[in-house]
Amino acid sequence: MIRRYSIAASILLTLVLLPVVFASGSARERPQIIVANCGTGSTSLEANLTQVVPGSSGTVLFSCGSAGDAITVTSRGSVRPKFSIPAGYTSLGISSDPGCSSVFGLVSGSALRFGRGNHKAPITSYNYCASFSQAPAAGLQSFTIIWSATHTSNHPQGDTDENDSDGG
Repeated sequence: MIRRYSIAASILLTLVLLPVVFASGSARERPQIIVANCGTGSTSLEANLTQVVPGSSGTVLFSCGSAGDAITVTSRGSVRPKFSIPAGYTSLGISSDPGCSSVFGLVSGSALRFGRGNHKAPITSYNYCASFSQAPAAGLQSFTIIWSATHTSNHPQGDTDENDSDGG
């Protein structure tokens, strides 16, 4: 008996990116560190794969399709992604390379620093790269990523942590 997986596998890959919303305690607002270019509201991220073969391995690139990159980093600082990747996915990262060959790995709850210098990711635009292995017969499922940010300041208290307040 031949099973057809194309319908289940093509349900695959929708990554929802929630906007980073900052609450400001002063009259002067801080710039956002990271901005979603799509994946919020009525726009969605597009995957470069529409189907995966059960048991296969590879990498899916999520972008805004013909509209460009998924996210833009606008200023220096640290961000913390929060996500849980479903079965089949092995890692999630961001890359400015359209082929996902150079990826800054994301670990849920761990800081990623943007700026200049050693151990910092450049201030530029990125797409998401999700690696998978042994893709499930039902296809790869969607997941959500929520960002929180820490601005670098010259304030004596140091960095100020500002979390998104959407709650989903």
